[in-house]
Parts: sequence; C-alpha cells; structure tokens
Amino acid sequence: MSLDVWEREADAVVAAASELTIVELERRRIAGVERLRPIAALESDALNSDRSDEQQEGS
Repeated sequence: MSLDVWEREADAVVAAASELTIVELERRRIAGVERLRPIAALESDALNSDRSDEQQEGS
C-alpha cells in the first residue's frame, strides 16, 4: 500500500491513493476514508490547467 500524502493534521491526512489502497485501509480498519475527488478528476484538472497555461503563454 502506498499513499501520496499532501497535507497532514493532528487527526487527518489529505492523500492520493488508488482505490485498491483505500479499500484495503477500510477493510483493515486502519483509517476511515472520505473520498474527496477521484484521482482521474485531479489528473484531468492538472492537464487542463497545463493547457490553459500554455495558451496564455502563447498569446
């Protein structure tokens, strides 16, 4: 299992993880999980942001 931890607080972390990792964390009762956004949505937003940056530079 691996997590890409983005932010850590006393009682919570914000992390990116595969669905399999999330399911395993829940199954083992290691952590309660609140799904904020699917990784695909984050990747899509990043790609769109990159394209927007390129268009602004080319203007």
